[in-house]
Amino acid sequence: MKIIGDRIRYYRRIMGLSQKDLAAGICTQATISLIEKQNKLPSIRILMNLCERLNIHIDDVIVNSRQSEIRNQLNEVRQHIIQGNFDAAKNQLDRIKARKVSDRFLLKQIYAYNGLISLLFKMDGDKAIFYFNQALNQRANGIIQQDVVAIAGLILAYIQKSDLDAATSYVQQLQSMVHSRHSKIFMDAETKLFVDYALSVALFKAGNVAGAKSYIDQGIEIAKAKQTILFLAVFYGLSAFYGQPQTAKDQVIALAMAEVVHTDLARLLFNHDIALKQWF
Repeated sequence: MKIIGDRIRYYRRIMGLSQKDLAAGICTQATISLIEKQNKLPSIRILMNLCERLNIHIDDVIVNSRQSEIRNQLNEVRQHIIQGNFDAAKNQLDRIKARKVSDRFLLKQIYAYNGLISLLFKMDGDKAIFYFNQALNQRANGIIQQDVVAIAGLILAYIQKSDLDAATSYVQQLQSMVHSRHSKIFMDAETKLFVDYALSVALFKAGNVAGAKSYIDQGIEIAKAKQTILFLAVFYGLSAFYGQPQTAKDQVIALAMAEVVHTDLARLLFNHDIALKQWF
């Protein structure tokens, strides 16, 4: 039996509790910190009391060995996608049978990652939309990272289908999620990277160059920190093609990075203009 510490943190934030608040009368704040940061399993008595305070079932934060194996596989899928290793990501994901998974958090991940592969690798917007909606349909208490990824994915999928109105409606929803003062969504660097990607493309398409540039700058910094050549190519490509003024330096960097990961950068920038094809 294993505990998933980031779920404890997620539910704690949903309830508006600090670590000290959650621990009061049950355990020490240090125990909560160990649970959330190191997946340290406390005694059953402490765990049950914490779950009661968070108004959740113990099964919401505990996984069995099979679930733990799937979780590890999905973490590998995630890293393959971030690095642009889409073949490896798809092969790994194909080995996980969604119909045999009952954990809604894991199902959200499975559907969200299938959506990303359909969108970024297969360039199949319709199938991507199906998978992202399936991810959103897996109900959980509040909004979690996979919901954010799914909505960002829907933005790009509708842009791919040249439906800017639909994409714009999701842009407003996504911005509300990630920028609201009352938002309690925890987003790691990889999730922020994809959010920056979706919003920068969408804002450029809407003519908001300044708004898009802020997401590009943030995306470049995250991509450098995560050492993902694919997203460095994407963000420098966005900066070079859409930016004002356009820079030859960004163009050279984007093309070099795209060549390293053997990707069709023009498709990842979601632009079908003849000028873009000539540029590449």
